[in-house]
Amino acid sequence: MKAALLYCIIAAAASSAAPDWECTDVALPDGNGLVAHKARVCYKPTLTTPSDPSALHVFGHGDGGGGPLIHGYDRALSTLTDAGFVVASYLSCWVDTPCGPGGSLDFLEFYKTIVAIQGDSELSQLVNFDVPVTLSGHSSGARAVLMAAALKENPNTFMQDYEEVTGMSDEMKAARDMVGAVVANHPDAMYLEKYNPDIPNYNISRTPAMILTGTADIIEKEGSAWRVFSDIASPDKIFANVDRAVHSEIVLQHRGMALTAAFSKLFGTGDERERAALYAPGGLAEDAPIAGGDGARNNGGAGGYLACEEGGGYPADVREFCA
Repeated sequence: MKAALLYCIIAAAASSAAPDWECTDVALPDGNGLVAHKARVCYKPTLTTPSDPSALHVFGHGDGGGGPLIHGYDRALSTLTDAGFVVASYLSCWVDTPCGPGGSLDFLEFYKTIVAIQGDSELSQLVNFDVPVTLSGHSSGARAVLMAAALKENPNTFMQDYEEVTGMSDEMKAARDMVGAVVANHPDAMYLEKYNPDIPNYNISRTPAMILTGTADIIEKEGSAWRVFSDIASPDKIFANVDRAVHSEIVLQHRGMALTAAFSKLFGTGDERERAALYAPGGLAEDAPIAGGDGARNNGGAGGYLACEEGGGYPADVREFCA
């Protein structure tokens, strides 16, 4: 049901006005015969040039949102190119099932995308590979970003029953280690084996991570996103529950993308100007439509917004939820 719903929503949104960017496709390595085994790379020529390359951000679509349906995410992803990122979206894994059991190997597409861009003489000039690569994803793509972070931190234990993981090329292993921060937009339930086949070795304790959900998301189990957030042990993590956001909010209104861009700039490029936007009174949390009131669906134990950082957090009175 989730895939069919996402397909319809993205198809309806695909006719939206195109953002002011340039895009090109690049073939992915280690093709597995899937349709559209390539990635789409977009950037703003006014912000990104070979003489002034940008940080790379790689996006993972949800179940049923690959191939040409990736255009349904254009308005959301243009927020990231406007922020100065080169944004790559893999188009493969249209539906989850072909990419490992239940989509359990979707996360490998992030690494393949990085490798493909590195190997392209023109695109590689647009990317600053001296800074970490940030990732974000929607729904099953959000699950994939969390698995990518877990594999970076636990390369010798996580998902070792899969030869696709243990047999990764040196180039893909290097891409794995470039991941600096992840944003999971309405993620799957990482605490269920249906979505995470290696729960015992799934652990994120160092990588900065943001979890976005919404009060009108009835596709995910109520409270699921907060549980996913709570299981992350990283000192730098953020939980945001967007008021009246449905599961496909990123396609319809993309109101969490300003938070995504700020988080990616802070922990990807090291832009400290974004810290106040995420962690200080008067920042993005107050501008964004964060859920209010203790009774809002999908609020966490700390309410609708919690930003944890080393030694503290925002709001200050809920820091115990960061421990």
